[in-house]
Amino acid sequence: MAATLLLSQQQIQEGVAALAAQVAEGFPAGEIPIVCVDTAARRFSADLAGVLEREHGRPSRITNVRPKAPDPIPRHVLRDYNLVVDTLFDTGRTFQLLEAIPGLRTTLCVKADIDPRLWRLPDWWAYLVPDVYIHGYGLDDSDGLSRDLDDILTDEPLPAGASVVSRIEVKTPI
Repeated sequence: MAATLLLSQQQIQEGVAALAAQVAEGFPAGEIPIVCVDTAARRFSADLAGVLEREHGRPSRITNVRPKAPDPIPRHVLRDYNLVVDTLFDTGRTFQLLEAIPGLRTTLCVKADIDPRLWRLPDWWAYLVPDVYIHGYGLDDSDGLSRDLDDILTDEPLPAGASVVSRIEVKTPI
């Protein structure tokens, strides 16, 4: 089966820009300490930091954490008020593992089958995606070959009527 495009590079960048605007407005003044969750969020964290700096004059610094590591959270992260960044919110377990980190949370994609009673949704998120395995834009596929793709895709059949829903309002300059 050929891969199905869920989010194009342009849609991803529009989502990043909209999230950056929300973060710039809603995060306390000053530098934004970004806590990048694992390898999958590196690209999103870097893109978000770039837009925050370029478009909103909000400098940031990125710290990478690995939630399943024996000592996943550096001490300075626990002292700061942070922006925890993950590309995909699917079960909520990753953010739950990092609940000791003070601050706000953002993600690009939330899977459609999330039960918000199990764990609070991220403070900011851009797209609701179908409940299928997704890859690309930093997210791996089963062969480990799709992290560098610019789009987000799936190799699974989409459930009937499933689509990507934008939660953000992308404002186009006049």
